[in-house]
Amino acid sequence: MTGVQTCALPISEEGLYHEQFTCTVETDLDAAAFKQSWQAIVDRHAVLRSAFAWEGMDRPVQIVHRQAQLSWTEGDWRMIGDTEQAQRLDLLLQDDFERGIDLSSTPPMRMYLIRTAEETHTFVWSFHHIVLDGWCLRIVLKEFRELYDAICAGREPELMPAQPYRAYIDLLEQRDTESARAFWEHTLAGFESTTTIPGRPSAARRGCGELRLQLPARLSAALQTLARQHKLTLNTIMQGAWALLLSRYNQSDDVVFGATVSGRPADLPGVESIIGLFINTMPVRVR
Repeated sequence: MTGVQTCALPISEEGLYHEQFTCTVETDLDAAAFKQSWQAIVDRHAVLRSAFAWEGMDRPVQIVHRQAQLSWTEGDWRMIGDTEQAQRLDLLLQDDFERGIDLSSTPPMRMYLIRTAEETHTFVWSFHHIVLDGWCLRIVLKEFRELYDAICAGREPELMPAQPYRAYIDLLEQRDTESARAFWEHTLAGFESTTTIPGRPSAARRGCGELRLQLPARLSAALQTLARQHKLTLNTIMQGAWALLLSRYNQSDDVVFGATVSGRPADLPGVESIIGLFINTMPVRVR
């Protein structure tokens, strides 16, 4: 092992932070080079070689290993039809999700490469959100492409040295926690109630999923115009609408809800290229 640091584990319903990235690769793929490139990604970024321990301890710790062998599964479905392939993929994703991610093992992710035609593969990358946020996906995929091309061409990859996630942890440890506590005590002073959604399922019945709603072009244009007129982002408009909705549901003119922010500090050199979890959920109070 190369290091141990304290951390905060996400406490949630099972599977809420289990991510599955799926894509179709249409090319004459070198499966061995493909796997080797992903192993190089794990070797390159310490946060992807992490395990987490908390049982019997005062607080959770993140344990970074010097080496971590990628969990890799390959399959060949060329002999079955498209319909059965789709059914098998659904079952694979379901089984993988139900299996969960063991945070005590490293790395906290799994990969599947399934050949579905002569020059077509389905790739599934299953990982826990604790080591990656959405910003990281673009960085990782860009690095993977350079590594894969280099391996296939028999040359050294043209990549800058990886920026360590440890630098972010060090920055957090240097910050003044007392001033932060004073800020939030002032911001949330006097808020005593709980903002709820009537009819929300109990914790035992709750799960996770995705709901997509496509707004008509006319309404989308009107929202964009409204945002420009008031020099706001669409995200701010939507948060305002959400606050009004919660206000009416709770019959209160003072509500608090959580909003996820990217959390990458501008004063950390190279932060835009660091792989790791930076998102945070902050309380938003609207009167």
